[in-house]
Amino acid sequence: MRKSVMLTLAFVACGLTVSFAARDEADAEPHREYGSAAAKAHPAEAKAVLAAANGYWDARMATQVTGGPNFKDAEELHLWSSRLFAAERVLAETEEGEQAAALGHWKRMEQLYHKVKALFDTGTKGGETEKLAAAKYYRAEAELWLVEAGGRVPEDRLE
Repeated sequence: MRKSVMLTLAFVACGLTVSFAARDEADAEPHREYGSAAAKAHPAEAKAVLAAANGYWDARMATQVTGGPNFKDAEELHLWSSRLFAAERVLAETEEGEQAAALGHWKRMEQLYHKVKALFDTGTKGGETEKLAAAKYYRAEAELWLVEAGGRVPEDRLE
């Protein structure tokens, strides 16, 4: 009886491992697919995605400058900057182009971090502790992506 229970548990554990691995691969698939050779084979569509992402980013930044929601939506801005980075990366034809795309994303996340930090420092809405922590994470992630692309974080980075 004990052997059959142990054997059953071993089979269940193996099944769960395979199931989790398959789900992890499926979750990662859309991001991998977007930067694939298939996406590069459709430059007109990739340029349209880039233009749309740029348009959204510019509109959101204009809202912030005119006193909009005070960066309460850092997560949304991170998402759109990441989409913009992905579109630029798809269109990059050289390693330098990929580095430039990663640097652009880093600069946007650096800008976001400093705006949220300024709100935090003054105790203004939009600068809550969790928003500052998120902005720090977004900037750190962007730094990692920049380094992975072969670029370097600018030395004049502010803390």
